[in-house]
Amino acid sequence: MKRREFLKRSATLAMIGAAGCAPTPRPISGSDNIVFVVVDQLRKDSLDLWARKLSRLSHKGVRFEDMRSTAPWTYPSVLSLMSGLYPQQHGADGLAQQMSLTTFNPKVPLLHRLLGDVGYRTAGFVTNPFLQTWNSFHVGFDHFDAHFVKNTGDARPKPWEFAIPDEMFAPSVNASIQEHYGALGASEPEFTYVHYIDVHGPWKGAPFKPGYESSVRFIDSQILELYEFFMKRYDGNVWFVVTSDHGRSIADDTTVGYGNAWRKRKMSCHDFNTRIPFLILPSRKIDAPRSISGACSNVDVAATIADIIGRTLPYESPGATLLPAIRGLETSLENRLVYSKVSAFGNSSDSVVMGDRKLMRFFDRRTNKLRATRLFDLSGDPRETESLTRKPKGLKEALVRMAGTHGLTFAPTAAALSESTEENLKSLGYLR
Repeated sequence: MKRREFLKRSATLAMIGAAGCAPTPRPISGSDNIVFVVVDQLRKDSLDLWARKLSRLSHKGVRFEDMRSTAPWTYPSVLSLMSGLYPQQHGADGLAQQMSLTTFNPKVPLLHRLLGDVGYRTAGFVTNPFLQTWNSFHVGFDHFDAHFVKNTGDARPKPWEFAIPDEMFAPSVNASIQEHYGALGASEPEFTYVHYIDVHGPWKGAPFKPGYESSVRFIDSQILELYEFFMKRYDGNVWFVVTSDHGRSIADDTTVGYGNAWRKRKMSCHDFNTRIPFLILPSRKIDAPRSISGACSNVDVAATIADIIGRTLPYESPGATLLPAIRGLETSLENRLVYSKVSAFGNSSDSVVMGDRKLMRFFDRRTNKLRATRLFDLSGDPRETESLTRKPKGLKEALVRMAGTHGLTFAPTAAALSESTEENLKSLGYLR
């Protein structure tokens, strides 16, 4: 038996076993097509302010107003998005004490593999080197295109070496997507993962004025082009999702309040790094426009997609389906605990959000001892500039609990960073 057939059969049996005596799930239909667009480093407030076409259109679909990522940088966040597991479970992060990056275990269950196992045709178009073929993210896609950035095979990524200015921006990605699907019929349900790097940079050779605002304005039209292509391909029967993996600091985000010893670009769990957009654009799948408040996380996405196609994840996940909220049903999102963490590039911190309170912890990377805690009132101080002095009722215990493994865990492998790698990561904002 071929490995692909074996994996499909094994995963299908696992899903059947997990279902137990539950009713037989409905058949997968072509109307459950899913397009997932991740715009690297796009803050929610930046989308609202500068991606005006997309923002206006999203008001006819579904908008989640309080979505956060599980991590402030790409690698762990995307793996949480695609697995429904926290970084301490899937292992795609780093070991702060050793200044090393990790390679996640190939056995980590990922959404595109699960969808492939139940009849989906899957494709990925990726411009971020942390999702290149040095790890197993690409495994399970029927079609995986990452030619937009250089590939060093099994070597861990050095992002500054990967840029191909003529290929890495959205027009090239969109052209490759349209070329791929132009040669295919649409008889099977399809899942497409698209990861744009335009907003992240580097911006050398960009088809827009280099800069964060201009890149957001540019990607606005590019996503709309892709949306129109897929709406036509599927006659409107598509779940078209737009989100991000993390935010970034702009203006004085790292220096206000209690200062830049703690507030770090891409390397702390502040909202400027973790508050992300999550939009489902209007289609035949959306029964009414909705704006959804209440805390949620991209760890919820895998369970949500499974629910959309009438399945459940074949393993225990800390995430929760957001489909009831999408359908306008009553939910308990207001009382959710949302957890984020980072343990990479010499940084170790985590946070939990409960209602309008947020508690953050900072650890010494060498000893892993607690260095500081910060408590914020997000309703009165959304930029998290002043730490409260009163005791965080229930949050300390909640944070310790959320930092646990939640059952399913996978051991990663790690390799130390070289001195040259550290220096180049500093230039990209990962280290100080």
